Amino acid sequence: GEVGLAGELRQVKNLTSKLKEARNLGLMRIITAGVDKAEKLPVGLEIISLKNLSEVVGWLNNQF
Repeated sequence: GEVGLAGELRQVKNLTSKLKEARNLGLMRIITAGVDKAEKLPVGLEIISLKNLSEVVGWLNNQF
């Protein structure tokens, strides 16, 4: 995905195919800007949907 100048996370196109590839590469947890309700997400991944870098840092601080 992308990070905007104001710190916002931007959605990616073709998210499902990118998530499948991430799973195939052995990733188990993905932080993304959001998930379209219509997309079929691959099983075996933990999807964390956040809006901006502040949320990412807050989430990371709670993980470690």
